[in-house]
Amino acid sequence: VLGLASGSDGLKLTRRILACAPDYLSDDGILICEVGNSMVHLMEQYPDVPFTWLEFENGGDGVFMLTKPQLIAARAHFGIYKD
Repeated sequence: VLGLASGSDGLKLTRRILACAPDYLSDDGILICEVGNSMVHLMEQYPDVPFTWLEFENGGDGVFMLTKPQLIAARAHFGIYKD
């Protein structure tokens, strides 16, 4: 249901998570987030963000990882979340 309520590109909720996650992570925390087929849109919108795209033994894609320091460094790209 959240994916359906996540806007035309499927990333509305993801943008909110990216903007707010550093406030909730410990200093050595990481964010792991699944965006599925919207990964193309995410990479287009944030080409300078160093997403680590995870690979799975049994296939699947669209899951990235960012550390708290990476999220803080990229905050200017994400801006302040506005609904």
